[in-house]
Amino acid sequence: MKTSLEIQGYEIIVIQSLKESDRKTGEELFNDILRYKPEINKDVYVKFYNAWDYLQFVKTLETIENETPHNHTLTLHFETHGCIDGIGLGDGTLVKWRELFSLLRPINVKLSNLLMVIMSMCRGAAISSHIEPTLRCPFRAFVGFEKDMKEGDLLEVYSVFYESYNNMLDVFDALKRANSILPKDSHAWCLRARDIFDKVLNPDTNPDSFNKVIEDNYEDYVKEKGYISKGEFRQIVCQYFIQTADDNRAFYNFEDII
Repeated sequence: MKTSLEIQGYEIIVIQSLKESDRKTGEELFNDILRYKPEINKDVYVKFYNAWDYLQFVKTLETIENETPHNHTLTLHFETHGCIDGIGLGDGTLVKWRELFSLLRPINVKLSNLLMVIMSMCRGAAISSHIEPTLRCPFRAFVGFEKDMKEGDLLEVYSVFYESYNNMLDVFDALKRANSILPKDSHAWCLRARDIFDKVLNPDTNPDSFNKVIEDNYEDYVKEKGYISKGEFRQIVCQYFIQTADDNRAFYNFEDII
């Protein structure tokens, strides 16, 4: 079933979850730049949430899901700690990518795949390392850094970013401006969920990663199914990746409703 949606507003919401000893960079960003945006553009709506612990974090995302109109786009800015496995909250809780996706997915579904995620943290680009191809994508696209970042640098970069960013149509120009103040090897990424899907499920994209899948699973497969050569197992896994992508691409990317 195809649907069309007329966008009537652009939301930018900051969720800050930092330790008591941390500089409150999300609050600074909101107070210095974001809170003035509605005065310049009446179609832009901004909010700030401080979610120190896990329960507050979950409740905040549930509130955002309930209160964001379905005909708005949403840019959700996370001001937290980050690592390769997920995001770290103020109380020390690690929210792994799978769990974060389960919290974001209902929001993205409500907005018909118009959720942009901004990761203001170390290793925020690691959000691209995990997908669930049989479910809807949890966001349309994300912005994040591959490397560890200093809190002052993150604040400076995103201050430049939001000077020209009001909604996801502005992302590439805003990111270009923000990256211009950083060394080239420290630039932030912007990746679409659809591109991540195709990259992860293409065995030829990252041979080292695909080889690791083979090595990690070959012996268990032989124990359960009986002996086959590693080359034959490789062909089975390769075909599984390709078939999974073909079967789920449209659903994952909301192409069946948009």
